[in-house]
Amino acid sequence: MSSERSCSLYKKLLGLAGEQLNALKQERFDDALEYLEQRQKIIDEIQNLDEFVDPANRSTVKIHKEIEEILSIDREIHASIQRELTSISDQLNMVQRAKTFCNIATSGHKTGIISLTA
Repeated sequence: MSSERSCSLYKKLLGLAGEQLNALKQERFDDALEYLEQRQKIIDEIQNLDEFVDPANRSTVKIHKEIEEILSIDREIHASIQRELTSISDQLNMVQRAKTFCNIATSGHKTGIISLTA
């Protein structure tokens, strides 16, 4: 496979990484997962390349720059997912506290119903 093919694959990988990040920012999680699957297919294809990449080759330098950009986007993706997980965890904690409050507030009543208009 030519180095042009390698460059093409890395460029496609970079584009998909950007699309995945945009999907996450827009909370389109199913789309983000689809982009991740597409990225994995390209990574598999890159790993199956039989060519030797010459470090002095201009294409190799371009590929390294694209890899750096991909890694930068991946760090943003990781941070976005981490923020979403933290938000979900916070919401679950709030629900648990509300549930605990309601259990405590209704535990002394025979009907289990409290009047908030007292």
